[in-house]
Amino acid sequence: MMTEIRKAPAVESGVVHWWYQRMTAVMLVVLSAWLAWSFFMMGSLPLDGRSMTEYMRAWVSDGVHGVLLGLLMLLIAWHGYLGGCVVIDDYVRVPWVHRAWHVGLGLVCGVCAVTSVLSVMSLVWLS
Repeated sequence: MMTEIRKAPAVESGVVHWWYQRMTAVMLVVLSAWLAWSFFMMGSLPLDGRSMTEYMRAWVSDGVHGVLLGLLMLLIAWHGYLGGCVVIDDYVRVPWVHRAWHVGLGLVCGVCAVTSVLSVMSLVWLS
């Protein structure tokens, strides 16, 4: 009986899901601290006659900032998807409604991720 429980794929996927949630949370803390520090450091820099929009475009166009900002957006969408899946799994009992919510959540988080990354890419490449 115990060997059947240990080999169940649902048990393994639950652990993997939990691990992904924790790892994205840690990465989000690090990237959020970077973003807060970057914004704090921006407050002390002179704009040199540029508008804040021009200054932010130039900041995002810097390779490192654009990549980290895009990664932050992807991780926010992925972490939100993982958290939403936990809520759906815990509270939705009807199988077809459960599946519909998972598909809808995946679509919403996917669209948000793609849109945010394309926005950052457009700032990097079109600036």
